[in-house]
Amino acid sequence: MSISLHRPVTWVVWFAVGFTVVGWGLRGWPEAAVPSQPLTSQASTPTPSMVQVMRGLGGAPVTAVAQTSAYRLMGVLAGGPHQGAALIAQEGQVPKPYKVGQTVAPGLVLQSVLGREARLGPSLEASPSLTLSLPAKP
Repeated sequence: MSISLHRPVTWVVWFAVGFTVVGWGLRGWPEAAVPSQPLTSQASTPTPSMVQVMRGLGGAPVTAVAQTSAYRLMGVLAGGPHQGAALIAQEGQVPKPYKVGQTVAPGLVLQSVLGREARLGPSLEASPSLTLSLPAKP
């Protein structure tokens, strides 16, 4: 090894030794005491319901909102205007895949899948009576 490489190699070795000593020293350091009682909030703000939010924004309550709690959209596979599939869970059951045009429940047919939404209605030609959306990405 040439003399010009001794100095940088020495610095790297001593840096590694120092780093190791500091690491082992911090392991032996006593940990901070954890409070025995959890912190509680003094003031809590009430959470508005969906109907209150809609009224506050100037909207009228929609009758389909009551139905959305029975169905949850778990996934979509969009393919085109009359193609695609949706993974829909009904009232806490295991999600099932449905193709566009397939009956989800009596009186509800999967009409279309667009982006992150699935539209359901009484038939393929009727206007959608229920629109399900995927949850927002975190």
